[in-house]
Amino acid sequence: SNDDVKELADLRCSLTTMRAALRSWAKYVPPYLLKSLYRSGVEATVGFHENEVSIFFCDIDGFRDMCRGLHPKAVLDLLSSVHGEVSSAIEGLGGTLLEFIADE
Repeated sequence: SNDDVKELADLRCSLTTMRAALRSWAKYVPPYLLKSLYRSGVEATVGFHENEVSIFFCDIDGFRDMCRGLHPKAVLDLLSSVHGEVSSAIEGLGGTLLEFIADE
């Protein structure tokens, strides 16, 4: 019936909108955290929650000299490796990595 077709079209539109929203959120929130929030079924609210946090600063000593003369892909591979190791360590301890900030 026409009602069934309209309902299916509405569902398709809703799914498309939800996927776009999740892709947008994934730019700012680690994917595993998004999945955890989604599975919890808890609705997000605006509010305040006091909590203890840790901030981790990491510097690759001699990075400029190390990368001098390297192909950009090799530099990217090095940074990707460091990012992966740091991310794994933080997540392994129950932490959440929100962002990496590089020197200018």
